[in-house]
Amino acid sequence: MPGQGKRRKQRVPAGGGEEEDEAEGEAEAEEEEAEVAPGKRRRAAASGSAAAAGGAEDDGQDEEPDESCEDEDDEQLEEGDDEDVGDDEEGEQGAPRIWRPGIDQLEEGEQLDMEPGSYDMIHKAQVEWPCLSFDIVRDDLGAQRTAYPMTAYVVAGTQAETSGDNRLYMMKWSRLYKTNKDGREESDDDDDSDSDSDDDHEAQLECKGVPHPGGVNRVRSMPQAGHICASWADTGKVHMWHLEGQRKALDKPSAQPAAGAKPIFTCDAHAEEGFALDFSPHDTGRALSGCNDGKIFLWEPVQGGWNVGSETAFSGHSAAAEDVQWKKTGAGSQSIFASCSADRSLRVWDVREKGRKKSAVHVPDAHGSDVNVLSWSPCVGELVVTGADDGGLAGGKEGRSEGGTKVRRHGGTPTARRCPHPPLLESPGHDPGEVYIF
Repeated sequence: MPGQGKRRKQRVPAGGGEEEDEAEGEAEAEEEEAEVAPGKRRRAAASGSAAAAGGAEDDGQDEEPDESCEDEDDEQLEEGDDEDVGDDEEGEQGAPRIWRPGIDQLEEGEQLDMEPGSYDMIHKAQVEWPCLSFDIVRDDLGAQRTAYPMTAYVVAGTQAETSGDNRLYMMKWSRLYKTNKDGREESDDDDDSDSDSDDDHEAQLECKGVPHPGGVNRVRSMPQAGHICASWADTGKVHMWHLEGQRKALDKPSAQPAAGAKPIFTCDAHAEEGFALDFSPHDTGRALSGCNDGKIFLWEPVQGGWNVGSETAFSGHSAAAEDVQWKKTGAGSQSIFASCSADRSLRVWDVREKGRKKSAVHVPDAHGSDVNVLSWSPCVGELVVTGADDGGLAGGKEGRSEGGTKVRRHGGTPTARRCPHPPLLESPGHDPGEVYIF
């Protein structure tokens, strides 16, 4: 009967010690090829049948058919009609697919998983309680270091089951070797041979914790002095911490930090809890904090603490201020910061302005949902990118014109891909032919 690209491969019976004639096996393969219509056969049909027949003759022993291989061939034969099309389908089914936020939907029971081969280095660690926020602590090991193994210092805050169990962790991640796994299946022999080297390259996590009053919504480390950290608590208070003892103890186990560390400064002027928090990269100690009522406080360092501008808050947002960040470089970077909000807007502020109810820039519909994260480019100072609850990214460029400061932006549901230059993110716009660099 003429085949339609959906033939099932015939099984080769397991002979009870009987040998099959080689010519008979070849004739079987030729007959099966002839039965399939030209241009509609799969490589697996002929090669699989011939290999099975040849194997029976060579061994001359009782053999159970390899059902796993047969099942694979059966599935291949049932799929496509054309050889080339079938190969494409096979790749689509076997290869991992990239999930695109806002475009692809997760089916019931599906879970997202990372692809190890996408990373030059990836390690996993676990602490006692979940940490909603962390920050990289500046060190003196070199900002542009590329040699492995690497070391990093990190501060993180917990969200424990009970308030009294919360901690602020100062951590040291060391022995971070370049990842030598790419996600492909490996044989048992490879696993055995690599076991010793894997043990030698095992990453290490050390941490020193201090009790924290309440859960930690956000934590930030001061760029100019990494041991000074700020934390936003779910109690509605913002705390400043001095963690130099904990930082030093990570390098010198004999150095014991003082027990019962407490905040060196606390602000309880916010009406609600919040998440927005950032230190200025230009002026030591200068900071911003924003809470769920939309107000943003400017912190000015003074002798013995901070002067928090609770009476002169930036109050343009009509919903929670989700994130704030000082401009990193470019014109006016020492005085300009951006904020984003659950009111779906992006605002750019200048602290030199006396009026703080109206921002210098207002993008009312930056996204179609809550805007909860933003970041200024560290290379091109006027570029800013935002992210929202719907998984979308949007970018804009701050500029000067006769009408004042403005932001030019693109929206839609862009997809992002890695740029070879680390500080930049390349994102195609939603309009054909548009590419934006952030």
